[in-house]
Parts: sequence; C-alpha cells; structure tokens
Amino acid sequence: ASPALDSAGAETCPELDQRGSARPAGAGCDRGAYEGKIEGGPLLTAITTTAENEPIFPNKLLCESPQVDCTAGAIPEADSAHRYAIEVMQMFFDGFGRVSFDNAGAPVMSTVESGYYLDNAFWSGRQLVYSPGFVADDVAGHEFTHAVMQYTTHLLNYYQSGAINESLADIWGEYYDQTNTSGNDSAAVKWLIGEDVRVGALRSMSDPTRFRHPDKMSSKYYWKSGSDNGGVHANSGINNKAVFLMVEGGRFGTVTVRPIGWEKTLDIYWYAANHLLTSGAGYEDLYLAVNQSCAVQRGGASGITDEDCLEVRKALNAVQMSQSHIRGFNPEATACPTGMKPDPEALFFDDFENGSDQWTFGAMTGDTRWSITPGDLRFYYAASGKYALYGNDFDFSHTDDDQISDTYAMPAEAIQIPSVGTTVLYFNHAYGFENFTIRKMYYYIDGGVLEYSLDDGLTWKDAKPFYKSGQNYNGSLYNGAYAGNNPLHGRPAFRGESHGYVSTRYDFRSLAGKSVRLRWRMGTDYSGAWLGWMVDDVAVYTCVGRPSTPTLTAPANYVIISNYQPKLDWKDATYAVRYDLQLASDSKFASLLYDEKGLTASEFALPAALAANSRYYWRVRSINAAGDISGWSAVKSFRTAIVTPTLESPADGSTTATNRPEFQWSAPSGATSYTIQVSKYANFRSSIISSMVKTNSYTAAKSLVAGTPYYWRVRANGANPSAWSAPVTFYVP
Repeated sequence: ASPALDSAGAETCPELDQRGSARPAGAGCDRGAYEGKIEGGPLLTAITTTAENEPIFPNKLLCESPQVDCTAGAIPEADSAHRYAIEVMQMFFDGFGRVSFDNAGAPVMSTVESGYYLDNAFWSGRQLVYSPGFVADDVAGHEFTHAVMQYTTHLLNYYQSGAINESLADIWGEYYDQTNTSGNDSAAVKWLIGEDVRVGALRSMSDPTRFRHPDKMSSKYYWKSGSDNGGVHANSGINNKAVFLMVEGGRFGTVTVRPIGWEKTLDIYWYAANHLLTSGAGYEDLYLAVNQSCAVQRGGASGITDEDCLEVRKALNAVQMSQSHIRGFNPEATACPTGMKPDPEALFFDDFENGSDQWTFGAMTGDTRWSITPGDLRFYYAASGKYALYGNDFDFSHTDDDQISDTYAMPAEAIQIPSVGTTVLYFNHAYGFENFTIRKMYYYIDGGVLEYSLDDGLTWKDAKPFYKSGQNYNGSLYNGAYAGNNPLHGRPAFRGESHGYVSTRYDFRSLAGKSVRLRWRMGTDYSGAWLGWMVDDVAVYTCVGRPSTPTLTAPANYVIISNYQPKLDWKDATYAVRYDLQLASDSKFASLLYDEKGLTASEFALPAALAANSRYYWRVRSINAAGDISGWSAVKSFRTAIVTPTLESPADGSTTATNRPEFQWSAPSGATSYTIQVSKYANFRSSIISSMVKTNSYTAAKSLVAGTPYYWRVRANGANPSAWSAPVTFYVP
C-alpha cells in the first residue's frame, strides 16, 4: 500500500531504477524504490497433457511450467487448464503457504480432452482430468482443492463427509473464480459453480435450491439416496449456503447475517479442515469445528473478532447445521440414560489411534477381515482421530465368487461389569453392506452383529436385548437357500447402509458383576461387496446421575460438644465420589476455618482443636465422577463448651483438714457461675451438696461424716456450659 509502489505513470517511468538496473517489464512503475523480484520461492510445477478423447490418462505431453502459454492457442482448453493449475497452486501458496497439493511440491498434472468420463472433471488421486467442455476456472480450483483435502482432512467421499468435501472444494473453486480477474463475475453468475462449462452451471452457492439441492438440513431437497455416494454433490449445498452468508451476508429464514468477507471465511475453514475435521466428519462435526476455528483465530492476522464469530455462528445456525442427524436417517445414541453422564474413567476405551494391541481378530469361516484402517487399503474413514477398526466386506486375495466369511474382532480381555451402577457400551460405526433391489424386492445380503459371552468365549449370544439408543439392527439378512450364502443369513443385523457414521449404545445393567467378552461379528456371502464395517471409539463405562445433596449427621444440630477436635460426619450421597466441606465461624461462611476440597470419605476429622466457648457452622456438598456438583447441604451448627474446670482442692485421695472443707477449682474463660456437687456415690445418684456459686471456691455449710469417702465435681456455667469435671475422691477426719 506504499505510494512508492506502482504509482508513477508509465509514460514518465525511466528505463533504469535508482541503482541503474533495468526495471522489470510491467504495467506499473515504482516511484522512488528499487524494483525487482525475490528469488528462491517454491518451485510450483504444472504439467498438462491431452488424452486425445481416449478413455486413458495421461496420454500426450503438451507443456510443462515455467511455460505459461501451453499450446499458443492450438488447444485452448489445454492453455486454460495449464494457466489455472499454476494460478491455483500460487493461490494456495500465497494464502496458506502450501507448496502444491501435498505441501511437498508435487507436480500438478492436468489432462484435457479425456474420454474417460464425459461431461465431467475430477481429481483422480494423482491428476486433474477434464472431459471436453469442462475446463473452467472454478472447476480447476474445485478439483485442486480435492487434491489438497486428500492430504489434509482425508474426508471420505461418502454421505455427509463427502458433502463437506465437495463444499470445501466449491469454496476455494469459487474464491478463485471471483478473484482471478477473468471470466464473467456478474451478479447473475457470481456464485454459480461451473457456469462456464459446456453443459452450464452445476450448483449455486447463493441459492442451492435452484438446482434442487438443500440449503438447510430440513430442506425437502436433502438427498437420502445412496446414489452419488449418498448425495455428496447435492448436500454440499448446506455448507455452501452458510459460506455465502458469511462472505456476502444477507437474510435467510429469520436470521440476518452481517458479511465478514472472503479472507476471514477462508482462514476459518482452512484451520478447521487442517486441524479439526476427521475423515468421517458429518455436518454436526463441521458446525463445531468452524465455530472452534473462529474462536481460536480471534485477534490473528486476518483480524477475526468476537463479532465476526457471532456472524459465523448465525450463518451456521441459519442452515441448521447443528441439527445434522435427520431423525431416523443418521441415528445418534445418547451417551447415557436421561439425567446421567459418563464416568470419565472408562472400564474400556479404544479410539484405535495406537494400533490393535487391545484386540483379537479371527474367523470361523474364510479369512480374517478385520484390521486398522487405512492399512493396506490406503483410505481413511474415522469418527475421531485418523484410524478406525475396519471389517472389509471383500477379500481381494480371493476371487469374486470365493468371498464367504464369518469373521470377528473382539477385545483381547474380558471386561468386568461393576456389581452396582449403570454400565453401558457405546461405539461409533459406519457400514455399507452388499444389498440390491430386483423388481422392487430388497435383498440385504451381508451384515454384522454384536455378540457377548459370559463363559470366556465358550458360548456366544446376540447382544440385541441390551440395545438402548442410537442405531439398532435395521432388519434381518436375506435368508434364501443358495450355495454360498452368508453364515449369518436370516439373523437380525446391521445391514444395508448407515448413511455415514452413526452411534449405538447398549445397557449392561442386567450383567452387573459379570465378566463379559464382546465381539463384532461380520458375515458375507460368496460374492459381492460394498464399503464394509467401520467401528470407532469403543467405550464401556458407567453412567452416573447427579449427586444427591449430603445429609449431615454428627455433630447434631445446635449440640454443645466438649471435644474440641471433633469428627464431622454425614451420610454417603448417591453417585458421590468426592465431597467439599466448609467450616466457618459465621452462618454466611465469610470467615472460613476449613475449606476442604475433594474428600473421598463421608467424614472429616479436624486436624487441630477448635476454640472453646464458640459457635461453628458447617456444610457439605457432593461431586460425582462426571464432575457434577450438588447443592450445599442444609447448614448445621454446633457449639464448643467452656473448658471444663480443673479440680484443685481437695486433691484426689486426700483427707481434708476439717469436716467442713473448702473446695477450689480453676476459673476457665467464659464461666459466669459454677455448679458444685458432693456425693457419697461415684455416679452422683444423690448429692449431699449441690450448689451454684459465683466464684471458683466453696466451703461446705455443714459437717461431713468422718471416715466416709466422698466424691466431688464441678461444672462451669455460661453461654456454652462446660462438661462436668472428672470426679475426685476425698475423706474428712
């Protein structure tokens, strides 16, 4: 933005700059500055070939960068594809420092005039491929973004994860289209995808419904069919609409969004894609990731503010992205029964990020089909992290008609179910098992079940009776008699397609105290396959309710105690694993003497003596394993007694000088009077003397009988009377 840059008129621009060096050719002239370029930037290589309308690629090399004008007009689509590849690579480098799609400088190959798929363009996993009439700037940006995401998010092109992948590709494709200063960017076509291809526009980001694509989760156009890998190109409209609202703003439904522009929007989605999304992410995951990305980047280089993040959230809410699981279509299990939460200390958990050491794989029929993805298959599809447990529906080491299998994956060790409480099994999973339709008849061939054993694997039973929430078995497998049928034929099972990741919860309360083994068992018939079975985030844990409020038991309310170091006791609270205790000298607990956190027992012995002749207040609250805190208990108070007087004279076992002895004792603080008792009985069942006196001495008013043992004791009176002193024995002459 310096006025020294590109500000002098070309007609007055000298041939040499201030150093006497020739200025680089260009439309601008730098006034008062050295003019040049920085050497040593990344080497971004573009290679363009033609398939010459054959269904193979690549075929014939046309050009390679640094050549820019690929064929000098001989093949216009090759010229455009080559230029687009160079510019899109540069766009990702300038915006995010990415060096080609793999961030390692891999050459970008583009093949034009492909006869492989007509009326299409795609990223093959290694190159950009265009059929005739499909080379366009937004298409090039779209397909290159697919290449980038192959090395970042690994989003599987399947249902919602595939829709997110398509939308991310649309975002950068459209950004390139709108900022490359070429083509038609008028308002009428500005937010269309593929407006320049031979068959016309394919999608609209500003109004997805124009192409019968959904613009929100509740749209009647939400694609539920398994075709197009679960409607990945149609359902991308939901995030596309949200991005349009973020960039340009506007009103959608009842929500008005203020625009935040391209730069901030791209930064938010780039961080989300590179740091927060997993390969199996759905729209609810994207909702959380985009909001988190915005929060993380507040105050960063792109100037994202709290207000911007509010607009981002409004745009996502406008398209109902947090309502990503359509009722009955993508069932999600609750983690626990209503009103309960998981104990974070799981009995068993595996997210498969550290291999398969906790698991045993095997097969009753055929080969073992279970492994940790991506493994040899080289694809990712995980609900969390990078890896998941995978049951392969097809064994590539066998022929197409030799695919019968009955294979399982199970935790290597049995799981001990606690004898009390609510113990559950929860897992995320996605499946696509062989199924087809013939004459409107549905055939579900392959499938999977969950089984359990209580005798260390000698016998197994179906876990279906324990199902409580989320995706249940969705029907029975085909039970027709034919050679090579599925070993699980006829059984209720997970079958067909889950439409992406779902979750399931089983309740094991009826197995309390048992040692349980679990296994995920998959059966396939002699031929045919689809996706298989992905299992992730397997957890067995107890569910805990809100902790009850403790009931205080001792000391009793308002009691006066002479033990100045008492033990405070209360009843065990339901679901409590820890307690907080407060002891104060005032009823508002402003003057805390003890503020104990995380006590594990329902009692607390004071470590030091309290002051005598004082009043104290105490209360307790409970905390469960999930960290929920109860309210404070009802406050109780107790008083500490005045210190018990110490008897001084007559001393224990002594004989007094007279038969009307004088009694003396200590004078504890707080005493306003004293009660003295003299008796012939150690238990003071009757008294010869029982008097209240103001001072700490007393002389007998009548003569005592010689030779008789007497007992005496004293109690201090006041606001908090003391306990009786221990009795002392004496004799009179």
